[in-house]
Order: sequence, then structure tokens, then C-alpha cells
Amino acid sequence: MSGSDSGGPRIELYVRSLSSFRPRGGRADLVERLGALEADGRIERFDVRVWGRRAPATREAARTAPGAAVHERLAAFREWADGNGLSLAPAVGERAVDSPTGDRSRSVELPAVLLAEYDDGDLTCVTPHADGGTVRTVPERLERIGDGRRGSFTAVECPELDALREPVPGGGE
Repeated sequence: MSGSDSGGPRIELYVRSLSSFRPRGGRADLVERLGALEADGRIERFDVRVWGRRAPATREAARTAPGAAVHERLAAFREWADGNGLSLAPAVGERAVDSPTGDRSRSVELPAVLLAEYDDGDLTCVTPHADGGTVRTVPERLERIGDGRRGSFTAVECPELDALREPVPGGGE
């Protein structure tokens, strides 16, 4: 990887909320594990990013820069999965949503935790993902990275999106 001292990927950990971080277990353990992987040189760095429960199903439905950025990121995640013969379901799925005014729209259900890996700006892995009937989880993926078993997926170009570039304090930078 050019410009990297560690040779490892850059990681983005997407979470729905920081309020559910417990001292032990769940997302707090994932952040602790990412910190250990960074310290060991297995990853270059990581960022924790907060996103909501749902995102707009189309770019046109996104009325804010962060909403459009989430939509664009999801499009890249789907492109990566399609290019590797994998699926983001059941972690990411589309559904109809009724608004309080009675309007019906489509939205994308976002997973509580998602891990995206990048090398030189290219998206190289998204977890969770399904390989046939087997769902690969974020903790499993972190274990593989720690063991040096990153695998060889087809990467996709993924431009940086400014609206998603604000890391959470304590998230590896």
C-alpha cells in the first residue's frame, strides 16, 4: 500500500449509536480490538462513524449531504459485494416505510455494526456479508485480519465522501 507505514488496511467501523457502548461486550470490544490491530500494525488506522437505523433508498430521496453520502457509500458497498459474488443481506435490506403524514417511501435498513476496509482508497471488504448461506460477521473478520488471513476480494474504487469523514473521538485517529 503506497504511503502506508504498516501495510495494513484503513478501516471504517459504522455503528448506529455510541450510547449502547458498554464497558465490556459488543461495540466497545470491537473498538478495543481495532485499537490492538492498529497497535500491532495489522491495520493502518481506523475511524468509528455513526449512522442511523435507516438511509434513503435513492440519492434523490436524500435531502441532506450526510444522507446522500450514506447512500453513495451503500452503493459502493453493494458494488463490492456484487463484484465478489457476495450479498450484504441480511445485514442491509430495503423496505417500505410509512411516514406520520401517511406518505410511503422506500428506505434502506442499516446494520447495527458494519466494517469497511480500504487499501489506497479502494474498497477491499465489507462485513457483514453473506457467502452463499454463510454470513460473515464483524468479529470473525477482525479475527481474520489479526491472524493475517485477509483474503483476496476484488476491490472497487471508492472516492472519499466529505460528509462521512468526521471520525468519532477515540476512534483511532
